[in-house]
Amino acid sequence: MRKQTTLKELLFKHNNDYGFDIIYSLSLQPVRVSNLSVIIPYFDTGSIIRLSLHHLYNSLNLVKSIYPDWSFEVIVVDDGSKKLSAGKQIKVPDYQHLKIITNSENKGRTSTRNIGLQKAQYEACLFMDSDVLIDCQLILNHLKIHSYNKKNNNSKAITVSFFQFSDKEESLLKLKNLAPADLKLNDYRLYCKYGPTWIGCEEDKEFIGKEFRIVHDTNNFKDWNGLYKAWALTNMVLGGFFMVDRKEALKVNGFNESFKGYGSTETSLPTKLIAMFGDFLIPVLVGGCLHIEDNQINVTRKDKDKIFWAKHDFYFNKYLALTPDNAIKDKI
Repeated sequence: MRKQTTLKELLFKHNNDYGFDIIYSLSLQPVRVSNLSVIIPYFDTGSIIRLSLHHLYNSLNLVKSIYPDWSFEVIVVDDGSKKLSAGKQIKVPDYQHLKIITNSENKGRTSTRNIGLQKAQYEACLFMDSDVLIDCQLILNHLKIHSYNKKNNNSKAITVSFFQFSDKEESLLKLKNLAPADLKLNDYRLYCKYGPTWIGCEEDKEFIGKEFRIVHDTNNFKDWNGLYKAWALTNMVLGGFFMVDRKEALKVNGFNESFKGYGSTETSLPTKLIAMFGDFLIPVLVGGCLHIEDNQINVTRKDKDKIFWAKHDFYFNKYLALTPDNAIKDKI
């Protein structure tokens, strides 16, 4: 009996050369862009969600001003908040096409994203965190890349943005409108010095102390082949902000709920989309997101490092060993 191909084999032989210049694609104005469902998992985030929605709607309204017939929806999924429920923080009538879904109990971020995905109705699905503030052009830029890729490659894409990680004292929080140039991105995918606590396996120790510019070194992910140093292509997708095709996401059964707790909760979906459909992973090189880290509600950096090793082992040695069929069924 012929051995079935695994996710790892499919992922590592994927050719991510999408074949176009990102900046050029952003200079164009497509005839139309995909209608959009925005899915925001929420758990006791508090008042920062209102800032997040303010900047999200700045970005949505820009698209609407260019494409009057364009449709969107915003789905906030409250994962059983204990103190600061989404319903108390958000006045739904203040926002167009927004609804809140409330879980009766805490199910975890993976399940919460899937609930939003099941309720979504439009072509493109954007997953973003409730403590992320985006620039006013970001949604338009993501949609432009999806449109250009579909026209030139006749394929789907996963688009990702980069972050400025900061705290609640950040001066940019006072701005009513975030322009792409306002952000000072400090995302590890753009530049990092590999830290001693970053190792996911013994082999990664050789990278400690070395400097990497992952996006630059891989020609904006086009030259990615298998592993780049310690990273798989799918490690370039961070859950705070990325966009996919809704129908494809549903075909592969969304996110795998075997990923529990903090860490890698977003990685299973892009893995299946790349392995099964050959979707291109494309970075949006203009602008990005301000990610507000609140130690009262976020996992601390020390705890993140402790969790990382276990999640690395689970993803690379268990999840990627699945066949596509078993990945869809979440049989680990």
